[in-house]
Amino acid sequence: MGFSAVPFFSSSAMTDFEETKYKTYRTSPKEVVLDPELTMQIDSGTVAYDSLSCFAYAVDSLICGSNAVIGSLALSSAAEILNNAVGAYRGNFKSIQKLQYAMYYAVLASRNTDCAESSSLEEVTSFFTQLGVSKQTAAAICIPEIAEYYRSEIPSELARMTGLFRSGEDGLYAVDRLVERIRRVQAALNIPRSISSICSENEMYRAFCENTHLPTELLDLCYYGSFKFMKL
Repeated sequence: MGFSAVPFFSSSAMTDFEETKYKTYRTSPKEVVLDPELTMQIDSGTVAYDSLSCFAYAVDSLICGSNAVIGSLALSSAAEILNNAVGAYRGNFKSIQKLQYAMYYAVLASRNTDCAESSSLEEVTSFFTQLGVSKQTAAAICIPEIAEYYRSEIPSELARMTGLFRSGEDGLYAVDRLVERIRRVQAALNIPRSISSICSENEMYRAFCENTHLPTELLDLCYYGSFKFMKL
């Protein structure tokens, strides 16, 4: 995926892990090393987009309903990213360190999700690459709306791990607060809420016209102008 703010070296490629009967494979690399010098050199803009896009891929893994091992990995990494993204953006070294480990495992979970190549996030971000918007940038911008759209499929445990769950209430209320928390983190990281802020409406309209063959569900998730869901 090419995230710049994940300064790890792995001694083996992501496809080098053995597959087991129950597909609980590739849950950890053989060797991972954090580069502290690279950590200190990462600029805030890279931290912002990479952290929220990694969070988006972790949430996408949860929405896809991965197996228990990958689901647990995605859940813990998503919570850790949301809890440390703003601190890392502001230069807190401990937050940066925690964030980078979480981001690494978020990518790892995403790459081992059964529907990684056909998920809504993958389809939406692939669509925006036609406008010259990288998948990471699109994911960081789209994640609040995607989380809201799939709110019923996001485990309330994620809200609990980020301190947003209240005892005795319906889990969906906690997820609603989680979505608002994502929006606040997005704003704190100075990430725009709309693709239209970096692409003209004419460019977006042309892209829609060129992709009318796409499934209605995908078009529902593509944002135009006001960045709200729309049906064509």
